Order: sequence, then structure tokens, then C-alpha cells
Amino acid sequence: TVSVLYWSIKMGNCCSEEKPSGAGTGTTQKPQQVDQQKAKPAPVPAATTTTTTTQHAPVDKNAEASITSPVAIVSPREPSNIVKKTISYSSALDHAHQQMTKLLGFVRTSKQCNKARKFARWAPFQRKFEEYLFTDVLRTLEIQEENDMMSDDDASSVMSTTLTDVSIDLDELEAPDDDWLHVMVTNLKKEKDQRMLPNENDFTFLMKTVTKLFEEMESIVHINVPETGRLVVVGDLHGQLDDLLWILHEGTPSENTHYLFNGDFVDRGPEQCEVLLMLYALKAIYPQYVWLNRGNHEEHRVNKAAGKAGFMQTCINQYSDVAYKASIKSFKALPLGHVINNKIAVVHGGLPSDSNVSLKEMREINRFRDCPTSKKRGELPPATREDRIFQALLWSDPRDISNRWQGSSRGAGVWFSQEVTNEFLKKNGLTKMIRSHEVTSQGVRGWHDEKCMTVFSASRYCGKDDNKGAYIVLLPTLEMTTHEFFIRQGQISQLRDQVRSAKFEEPSLDQEDCEHVRKMAIQRLGEMIFTKRSQLLTMFQHLDPDRMGTVTKKQWITIMRTNILDDLPWYSLSRHLVEVENTGHISYIRFLERFQNKLATNWMRSWAGKWMEYGRSHITKCALDLRRMLKRNDQFYKESKLSYHEVCQALRKSIPGLSMTEIYYLLSHMDENNDGYLDADEWAAHMESQKGELAIPGILDIWDLRRTNNRKYESLFRSLEMNGETVTKQVFVAKAMQACASSDDTKEGWELTADSLIKKCNANGKINLPLVKDMVSRLEDDRHRAKVIMDIIEIVTRAQVKLMDIFRLMDIDGSGGLSADEFSKGLRNCGIIESQEEEEKRKRELEAGKAVNTEVISAKDGLQLWEQSDLDKDKNVTWNEFFEALCIYDTWEEQVDKKREEGLRAEAVKFSAIE
Repeated sequence: TVSVLYWSIKMGNCCSEEKPSGAGTGTTQKPQQVDQQKAKPAPVPAATTTTTTTQHAPVDKNAEASITSPVAIVSPREPSNIVKKTISYSSALDHAHQQMTKLLGFVRTSKQCNKARKFARWAPFQRKFEEYLFTDVLRTLEIQEENDMMSDDDASSVMSTTLTDVSIDLDELEAPDDDWLHVMVTNLKKEKDQRMLPNENDFTFLMKTVTKLFEEMESIVHINVPETGRLVVVGDLHGQLDDLLWILHEGTPSENTHYLFNGDFVDRGPEQCEVLLMLYALKAIYPQYVWLNRGNHEEHRVNKAAGKAGFMQTCINQYSDVAYKASIKSFKALPLGHVINNKIAVVHGGLPSDSNVSLKEMREINRFRDCPTSKKRGELPPATREDRIFQALLWSDPRDISNRWQGSSRGAGVWFSQEVTNEFLKKNGLTKMIRSHEVTSQGVRGWHDEKCMTVFSASRYCGKDDNKGAYIVLLPTLEMTTHEFFIRQGQISQLRDQVRSAKFEEPSLDQEDCEHVRKMAIQRLGEMIFTKRSQLLTMFQHLDPDRMGTVTKKQWITIMRTNILDDLPWYSLSRHLVEVENTGHISYIRFLERFQNKLATNWMRSWAGKWMEYGRSHITKCALDLRRMLKRNDQFYKESKLSYHEVCQALRKSIPGLSMTEIYYLLSHMDENNDGYLDADEWAAHMESQKGELAIPGILDIWDLRRTNNRKYESLFRSLEMNGETVTKQVFVAKAMQACASSDDTKEGWELTADSLIKKCNANGKINLPLVKDMVSRLEDDRHRAKVIMDIIEIVTRAQVKLMDIFRLMDIDGSGGLSADEFSKGLRNCGIIESQEEEEKRKRELEAGKAVNTEVISAKDGLQLWEQSDLDKDKNVTWNEFFEALCIYDTWEEQVDKKREEGLRAEAVKFSAIE
């Protein structure tokens, strides 16, 4: 059986079956159908910089598509009698391995020597199987890359299957070919200069298709987080395709990964039609996995008012007014909100001034019309209650105000207070509300005791702001994690273009050196795992209710398919990636710590140690808050263990600028037994180790201010240094609290900080400001250097290029080594560090006192990385030094090699004894 299955896989056989007569048609597929027809997930690269030229698909009705999709998209007008069923090579290989493992297990326990001799021949097959396994892993990753890097000729061939331009009539449009939506998505993922927009007929047909889907929905839609997956909530995108593609790297929509896009898809950005096409195509392909809300910019009056940067002008220029009108019709059909697991409401704007607003009222709103808006700023809200609620859902904003509500400066909607939020949540049995609608510096911001969350996903909004983008990931327990990002336009595609244009020769994967192939595959997988450790830890702990630090193999496979890549044989790979304990469980912390970058790990551990010196009071306060929370919720936790997610919530409430990765290293620093949780003994041990240190909690607040708002940080020290380099305690406390927006209950901590600084400074009872700056800088340096390396690793991983190719690009003279000048120029040419123009612009803005994002990779950062990479200090970075600095190394490699040799020897002895 295994032999037949193996060779059928090797030959690439596939099958199809006839669809039963009477089966339903239409693009809206049932969940069961989607499961069977699920498309292969493709990694999503970031988009490139924009140009003003719009390319449309060439028209050729007789041409055949060069790429076929594994999913049959059934046309709403042309029902198909064939359902394509794709068995991927990886899935079949995984199944074959499971069957083979069972047979080998029978051999080892069998007492029938005759049969044992017969099965003993499977030992060499198992070794050969591993060669095919890892070759398949590398090929799968390369196929994903090739699908995202099609040539211009391929694009023309693919898009030639679209219909000819005809007189557009929404009631008489003909359906495009079956694969048109997948072709569209694939094409939109490509670089700007190779991307070709679908023709007007296809654009309008897509608008009509999704409009029908939206019309079937209520104004408020109830959805659930997948039981074994997550739901990703995305904020404003405003036509920024780079940000959308970065977020979609979380995974292709599937039964385990759902997406909710919370409005404002268009206006102001450079790729408005592309973003709308991508979102609508995903909705049409995955109707049960992708959800969209209406925003205030899904509105004709707003599109028109935006002028040249608005969607109306953009869509008419690229298509026509007919296509634009079809888009507006789809906007009016969009739902106004979603409710997740009956506990979290998601709307674009906010709440009205009216009392006792219910979800039932929202559900009954007639949304198939323009949103009622005021003509002038400061005007009263609309007269009817329904119109006020309708307007507020798209336009209102939360504020910390004493009144229940007050007029908004936007000219529509209101500013609503915590009183309004609490009343709405209580009346409807909800726990939280998520909304978007306004820019935040960190991409996400909590209002009203974190009960109302703002998420904004367009980083570097309009190409001018220095804000981060963010998205929220919800687990089935409704645990919420936020993920921030900052993208330079075309950064990833620029690196990929450079490598592709160089056309370096690659070694063949069909080689006899199985061990070489295995290490290459493990290296690529290690990079993907390293960049997603914090997300993986959250998912593992979600499936570990007893807080034992372990999961089953089945749970491990599910999480890897959901978070890394679905189309890989994880069952077969588990033997090489994890160690299964005698109980059948896997220690996930040991697995996550397996792949490391030496420089980044050392710097982050150094940073965590320094952070703890200043963070004792913050940690103590967080511990008390968590204890109160657990007691209030009346939840039982074995030995009072606190999970990574709980520590994240508490620390980010105290220090908002902390990232998920930084908290991961803080948790690792305090987690003495490496189980992924913090218990009472570990808290006590940490507090005892810091007992004799001076408490300087305010340093962390100033450090956080420097990272999140450089303008306020510089302004603080300019005001403090007006009278010299020393300042009194009273002045320091007052100005620092004002700059950091600290509440009155933190004054005691600031006074303690001032007293400790006075003791350290020994400056006649005053605080020495250069010393304070130096403390903040030393705390920041290690973290920033580590972040530069981790950002580069993530860029390289997402661009799907190899370190060797980058090194060869940077080595201009072919000497085998990189000088400081070659290193800096090479990183800049590859788009890894900011361009010279961007650097000069940032310097000008900093000198002008404007807010500047300090998280970008600058030329100075590149030079520091070159110095750290030059291990022998000979002013020349060789390939080995370059690789050592940026590679993800396998900490188990020596141990794995040793166990592998021992296992093969033991197996040989067993089979020899049987013979």
C-alpha cells in the first residue's frame, strides 16, 4: 500500500470526481465545500512603490490561462458539473509517512520473523523518504516564491483569459472564466511595474458579485472565532497595498484563519483600486472566512471631497464612471458592524449620543443609502434616532471627557465618553468594542479602561506620518494580541527584485546529499518560526489550559499549519523539529527557543537585564494587578501561573510602547524553569534579586517616551535644560509627569525616581540631566541593535531570498569580503535601510521639532551592524562573519546529529538481529 501510494505521489497523480446532480451553484460556498476545495496558501510579499501608469489586462478570449487554481470557482451564471479536488504532494507525503510509521512500528513489535524479514527492507526506504521529504519542503517554499514573482509574459498569459471590453450593463454581465478571481489575487501581489489591473468588465463583475453577498447579510453580522484558529481584525488601509499584503502574511484565509476588515479601504493612498479588488476577491473566494465593515470613506460624498487623492477620481481615471458607480453600490451594501462570539462589537467609528442603544436597533438600520452627514462642522446630529446611530457607527470617536458626549470636529458623529461605552456594553452583554477611524502613533490605542480599542492599519499614513500600523488577533477565548509594523514603500519587493535580476545560479535540489538538503530545509523553517515566536507562544498557551508548558503532537501540527504554512507535511517534519516526551506531549518553550540569532539574543537578554533594574516597581504593580484580576474573575490557575498573554496585557498597560517580542524576552528572563509561565516563586526570586537596587521606575517611562514620541522626548529635555545641566526635584517631577502624560497616582513613583537620581548624581541635591540621558540611551542601545537585526531577518524571510544572494549582491568587487562602504551601499541598494533622501528628510523633520519614527533602519544602524559583524576586527566582513551575524542557527544541531546517528545505528542493529 505504501509503495503504491509513494510512487503515485512521485509521479504527481491527482484525481477529480463528478459533482452530484442538483448541487447548488453560486460563488457563495458552504463551509464544508470550502474545506474540500481549499486553495493552497501562498505567502504574500509586500508591494512596491507606486507609479502613475495604469496597466489593464490584454484581452484574448481564445487564449488559455498559464496558471490553474486548485479551487474551482463556480460562476454564478454558469454552473459547473465538476468539482476539482487537489491532493498536494506535501499532504500525500505526510499521509504516506503516517502509514509507513505504523508499518515500521508493527515490524519492531512483531514476533513473526518471516514477516519481519520481509518488512526489514523498509529501513533504507525510510532514509530515502527523508530526502524526498526535505526536498519537497524546499520545493514548496520555492513554488510559493515563484507564484509571487511571475514574469511580464506570464502575467500577460494569465490575464489574457479575461473577457473583452463590452458595453457595461450590470444586469447583462457575463461571468469570467472559473479561475479569474485567483488570477486576480495572484496578479495583485506582484510588483507595481509588473502588476496589471483586470479590465473594466471584470472589475464591474466583481463589484456585482460581492454586492450580492453583502445584500444577503444583516446590518450587524454575528461571527465566531474558529475553534482551533484565530480571527484577524484589520483597521483603516486607505489604499496602501503594502500594508494589506504585510498583514495577509499571517496566512491565507482558511478554516483556521479568518479576517475582518474594518472599513476605510479607499481614499488618499496610492493603490486604492488594488486594495479594493484584493479585499473583494478574497471575499468572493472565501465568503465564510473574510468579512468587511463599511467605513466613512465608503461613501460617494467623501470620495468626491478627497479630490485627486480620492477614490472617485482614481477609479474614473483607471476605469470609468460606470465602474465607480458599481463600487458605490457595493459600498452601500456593506454591513455596518460585526459581533464576535456575542462578546466583542466591531464597528468602524463609534457610538451615538443616544441612551440605551441596542444591537437590535443597529441591525434594523436601512443601510442601503448614503450615510446622513452634517453639512457644516459643529452642526447638531441628525434628527431621527436611526440616522444618529447610522452616522455614529461610521463617524464617532471615543474621548476621555467628563460630559456624556460632545460635538465632533469632524462635522459628523460625536465624541463619546466612557459612560456611553459602559452603558452600551452592559445593555448588550458585551465585554469590549473594537473600532478604527483615526490615526494612532503605535497603530493601536486603548480607551475607557481598554474597553474600547482603536486599531489603524495604514503605517506611514499618506506617506507623510510616522505612525505604525497594527492589527489585532483574537483567539477562541477572545484573548487579544496586537501586532505593530512599520513599512517603507516597496522595501521587500526592492530586495526581491535585486536578487532576481542578478540571476544567481542555484544548486539543484535533486542531489544525493540528503543531509545537506535537510539542513537547508530546517534553516528556512527556522527563519519562519523565529519571526513568529510570540504569536506561536500565544497559540500554544491557548491550547494548554492546565498550564503545563506542553501540547500534543496533533495540537502542535494544527498551530504550525495555522501560523506558518498550511501546505507543508508537518506530521513528517515533527520528527525533525520537536522532541516528543514519554507522555506523548511536546514542550513548546523548548521548541521555540531552538532557533536563535546569536547577536539579537545576546543583546535582548542584556536589555532585559537592564530593564529589570528599572522595572521593579512596574513588575510589582503588574503582579498585584494580575492577582486582583484573577481573583475578580474567580478563575482557578494551578499554582497561580501567569501566561505570556496575561503578562503582555499587564506590562503594556504600564508601559504601552513594549512590543510583543520585547515582552517575550522579559518573560524568558524571569521564567526560571522555562515552562512559559510565571509562578509565585519566580516573582519572589526576581524581587529578591533586585532588593538592594535603587528604584528608578521613571526611567522606563522616559525611555518609552523616546521610542513612541521622539518630539516630546526632545521637548522635555529642552525645557529641563533651560537653566543648565542640573534641575531640582520639583521641576523634574512636574515636567516629566506632564511629558509622559502620567496620572496623579504615579506621583509617588516619580518622586522615588527623583530621590534615587539625586543619590546617584551627587550634585548638591539636584538631578544631573546628562546622567539621565545616558541611562535612557544605555537601556535603548541593546534593544535597538537587536531590533535592527530582527527586522532585517524578517524582511529577508518575507522577501524569500537567501543570505548568500544578498552577500553576493553587496560584494561589488567580488573580493569575498565587505568593506564598510560596500556594506552600507549594499544594504541601501537592497532597500533594507532607508534611502539617502529619506534619511535627509528625517533629519530635517527632527531639527524642526516634528515627531519622527526612530524604529527605521538608518545608515548609522547599518554601520553599527557592520562593526558588530566584523568579528576579527580586520575592517572586512567575510561571508562566514556575515552569515554568523544574520543567520538563524539551530541550537539543537549537534544534539540532533548525534541522536540521528545513534538512532540509525540502533535501527541497523535491530534489523540485523531480525535477519
